[in-house]
Amino acid sequence: MGTTNLGILIYDGSGFLQLYDEDCSECNSARVFLEDIQGQVWIGTDGGLKRLRGNQVTLFTTHGLSVNQIRTLEEDQWGRIWVGTLYGEDPLAFENERFRFIKMQNGLELNPIYALAEDRGGTMWLGLIKGGLITYDGAFMKPITSSEGPGLETIFSVIERSNGEIWAGTSTKGIFIYSPSATTP
Repeated sequence: MGTTNLGILIYDGSGFLQLYDEDCSECNSARVFLEDIQGQVWIGTDGGLKRLRGNQVTLFTTHGLSVNQIRTLEEDQWGRIWVGTLYGEDPLAFENERFRFIKMQNGLELNPIYALAEDRGGTMWLGLIKGGLITYDGAFMKPITSSEGPGLETIFSVIERSNGEIWAGTSTKGIFIYSPSATTP
């Protein structure tokens, strides 16, 4: 369980174990968790990205991240861990113990990334604060424009439904449903 300033609480069946970082107070605000296909637990904090592998905790900070405040995590079909940050300039993919920046294209301006989701076709969906919804297919980025979905300025969550629809939680217009097979959302 993530907390604000109290570290991470792990329930072991009879009580809670507290993981508290004495050396990094910002690391004790856990915002998001992801368990990858290898069973490693990734923890996005205000002090960087932590990886819990067995009993070993590794902290990744600005030496590889654009900023330390992690807001969303997603594992893609290739096992890369995607990271969205507050105030980050570009989304990041973590593989082979390194961060790789995915550069924004076509003059798109990137704002804080609060949501990431990969669809079954391998397209990554980025939900931005004051930037809407952007797709990335591994080569090109494409914004889902406000004409396709009024109220898409701020996205807090994104998922793909079993029918292929993309649902995005917005700040002012509720849930935006995008149907890639339809000509209009």
